[in-house]
Amino acid sequence: MRLFWLEIKRILNSLRTKVLFLFIFALSIIMPYFPLGSVRCISYEDSQGKIVSLNKRETLQCEKKSFLPNNGEVTTKKLQKALTIYQNYKKRYPTEDGENLFYKKDYFKEILPIQPFLEMLPISLKNSKVYEDQNLTKSQLKKLDSFYKQYSQQTNHWIKKKYKNDPKIQKKAMNLNKKIKTPFQLYFGYRAEAFVSLNFFISLLVILCTVVVVPTFSNNYETGADAIFRCTKHGRRRLAIIKIFALFVCLSALYLVAIGLYLFFSNAIFGRECLKTSVQMIFSTLLNFTVGGTQGFFVFYGLFSLLAIISVSLFLSAKCKNSLTAMVISFAICLFPSIVSKFLGGGWLVCLFPSAGLGGFTEEAKNTLFAQLSNDELNFLPFGQTGFWSPYVMMATAAFAIPIFIILAVSVYEKHQMT
Repeated sequence: MRLFWLEIKRILNSLRTKVLFLFIFALSIIMPYFPLGSVRCISYEDSQGKIVSLNKRETLQCEKKSFLPNNGEVTTKKLQKALTIYQNYKKRYPTEDGENLFYKKDYFKEILPIQPFLEMLPISLKNSKVYEDQNLTKSQLKKLDSFYKQYSQQTNHWIKKKYKNDPKIQKKAMNLNKKIKTPFQLYFGYRAEAFVSLNFFISLLVILCTVVVVPTFSNNYETGADAIFRCTKHGRRRLAIIKIFALFVCLSALYLVAIGLYLFFSNAIFGRECLKTSVQMIFSTLLNFTVGGTQGFFVFYGLFSLLAIISVSLFLSAKCKNSLTAMVISFAICLFPSIVSKFLGGGWLVCLFPSAGLGGFTEEAKNTLFAQLSNDELNFLPFGQTGFWSPYVMMATAAFAIPIFIILAVSVYEKHQMT
């Protein structure tokens, strides 16, 4: 136990570690504000006829305040009411459309509070332009009675279209779709960009932690300290296990504190009540979670991925004779899925890497956990007569990689011979 605490002390006293920890904590406070870039600033005319311009934070608060009466369960009555209000609004400005409607004085009082509902209407009305017709019919309103049924049918249609030759995959995907809880809950404020930013933050966190891990064994090979350690009573297997365990404890604690800080600030910006929102109101997915549950899914995946990359990096550190080689290979493993997915998509080759769901470094990357969770990139990996949803494969791959590469790292270090 004394060796373990000494190793913890050695890790924490390293200048590299201190600088890295401070940098990560700074990122966890700054990056939650990045998704605000997706908020469209608004300007409006006040009662005195003056133009008032709001910044992004003020715009978000204004939108949340406007939608407050509609927070909660998304009922078909709310959708029908939203459609009626929009139709009446359009009748007052028959010659206006698009941007011009956005700047009308009535927009902030009437349309802003129902905007999220208007974005859902095409699901039931099929054609995205149908609800813009000025002649509202009772049949259009009646279609909204079956909104949730049509939402499910639309998703099933997309599944059948994508996997028309794989009935068993169709069945698996449709079973996940059937489990989605309805009616949806909506507490306005949270955005899909917040999940993209969370995915990117986790990716940066994992890569930065690699910098701490890689020198663990290879640095001692370079300095010759390893030869001295091996002359001691516990200088081989036990020392390797203690070093690995100490790194796991330090970096897992760092990850949980950093991600906790990130989510604290992110949820403070968008509103903690948004955690109760059904994730389907943010982006189309087969996950049966709220926003809070989806955040938890990202956190657990990130922890598994971090521990898996640490394990791989430790194996490389034990195998390579210098830190630079181990560092380059570790970074290549972290970035490989993002690069390859641009050309090959998110197949087995990408998903079997422990860093499969990391990325977001380029907009084209299709391997990120967020992209794979989205129905836009719906990805079931075929396996014999069945298939598996890629986010679950990513999670399982990371979990399996941890014990495998820990055992390999200890074994390689124990057998290492100084030249």
